[in-house]
Formats: sequence, C-alpha cells, structure tokens
Amino acid sequence: MTAEELLQRYAAGERNFAGIELRNTMNSTDLFPNLEGADLRKINLRGASLYRVNLSGANLSSANLSGADLLFARLTSANLSETILACANLRNAQLGVADLTRACLESANLTRASLRGANLFQANLSMALLIETNLASAINFKISYENTDGAFFWKTILPNGTVEVGPRYNS
Repeated sequence: MTAEELLQRYAAGERNFAGIELRNTMNSTDLFPNLEGADLRKINLRGASLYRVNLSGANLSSANLSGADLLFARLTSANLSETILACANLRNAQLGVADLTRACLESANLTRASLRGANLFQANLSMALLIETNLASAINFKISYENTDGAFFWKTILPNGTVEVGPRYNS
C-alpha cells in the first residue's frame, strides 16, 4: 500500500490497516513513504511494515502500532500520546521531541533510537531494549519500577547527559 492510498482510505473512515506494508510509488519524488504531518489518530497499524516512513509531526495519538516495524522511521515531533508501541521495532528511529505521554513501549526495541527532547510522561518502557539509545534532554523520564521494570540499558544516554554504561537490567 502507498502512503497516498492509506491517507485516502483513512479519510474515508477506515482505521484498520493491520499488517500492511507501506511502500513508495515509483513516480514519487520521496525516496521513502511520506506521511509527514498526517492526522492518523486511532489508526490500527499493528504488525505493519513501516520501514523508513516519515511520520514527522504526524498525530498518531491513541494509535495501535504494536509489533510494527518502524526501522529507521522518522517520528520527530510526532504526537504518540497514549499510542501502543508494544513489541515495536524502533531501531534507529528518530523520535526527537515526540510526545510519548502515556505511550506503551513495553518490549519495544529502541536500539540506537533517538528520543532527544521527547516527552516520556508516564510512558511504559517495561522490558524495552535501550541499547545505545539517546534520551538526552528527554523530559518526564525516570528509571523506576513502574515504568522501566525489566528494561535493558546499555550505553544509553540518559536525560541528564550521563551514560548508563551497563549492561543494566532494571528489575
């Protein structure tokens, strides 16, 4: 499915796009699927393949992206509040200044992801992989039993700029 098809079907009222593979059209000037600034509240993209998708500035609040492949995705300044990202692959994703308020990132792979300046208020990072993850300047983040139980930290840049050399398994 192309980004244009997804936007058309979403505008027509469809919300269930579970398992889709988002790809680019041959005649597009963008190298990868572009949904920058799109309003996709409450969309179901569970298990979707969203490799290198540009969702910068998009509104994905209350969306279901559990198990989605967001490898190298651009989610800078995206609204991901109350979004389910459980078991999502967010390796090398750009989530700078994203709003992840009350987002579920349980068992998500955040290896080498950048969450620089992201809002992590009450975000659930239980069992998440934070390997070489950049949390510099992230706000409302604290390592506690409630939100990081079972999370794995290794070479993670924390909000205060210190590096959690680890490996550290938070239990």
